[in-house]
This record gives sequence, structure tokens and C-alpha cells, in this order.
Amino acid sequence: MYSLSFCPNTLGILKIPSALYIFYFAYKIAKSKPQDLESNSNNDSLGFFNAFFLQLINVKIILYVITIHISFVLPYYQSLFIQVLLCFILLSLGIVEWLLWVIASIGLKNFLVKHYKITNLTMAILLTLSAIEILIDQYN
Repeated sequence: MYSLSFCPNTLGILKIPSALYIFYFAYKIAKSKPQDLESNSNNDSLGFFNAFFLQLINVKIILYVITIHISFVLPYYQSLFIQVLLCFILLSLGIVEWLLWVIASIGLKNFLVKHYKITNLTMAILLTLSAIEILIDQYN
């Protein structure tokens, strides 16, 4: 009932506007320039501490801690103290991973802003190739 068997041409019909949208997106990326975030008067950034506390409720970190705890801590440690201690260690590792990602993203942002022309052109070419592949796949 939830398959495309009732209308087999639906997927083929949807591929055309999808490819056109990807072509449009590739064009917009190729023509875009980096935004000057420091001079933007409407800069609604969260600030460091708000972003930090927002990451404390990051779902990925919470799921990471729960998964590791259920898979590797509960079967081997019955002491509540050890379980709580390992939970805090895992949470601390998640925060350290987040901080490393922040540092890496700052470097990546600087690289992308410095080399925005070649980066945008590369992304636009890859998007164009993807759209062409979608269109070619439609007729096979």
C-alpha cells in the first residue's frame, strides 16, 4: 500500500523537478560569495555560553552516552557509583568531542572563506554531476 506500485511513473516524474532544483542550487552556490558575519548588524549568534549549554542537551551526545552505557557499562558493572562515574566520563568525552569539532569547524570556515571560489565551483560541479546522473538514471 505504501509503495509506488499504484503509480509507477511517480518516481520518474519527481526526478525532473528534483534535478532542476539541484541545477538551480548548483548555480546559486557557484555565484555565491562568503558573507561577512562580523559586519552583519543582524547577527543573532547565541554567544559562547548559550551555545555551550545548548550542547549539553545535544541529542547525539545523550544517545551516545545511553548507547555506550547500555552496551558496555550495565552488563559489566553493577555498582551504582561506578555506573554514575562512567556516565560522567562518557558525558565529558562527548563534550570534548564537541569542543574538538568547534575548533575544527573554525579552521574549516577560515579555509572555505579564503578559497571560496574554488570550493563553490567544486560543489557546483558535483551538484551538476549529481543532477545529470539523476536525469540519466530516469531514462534507463
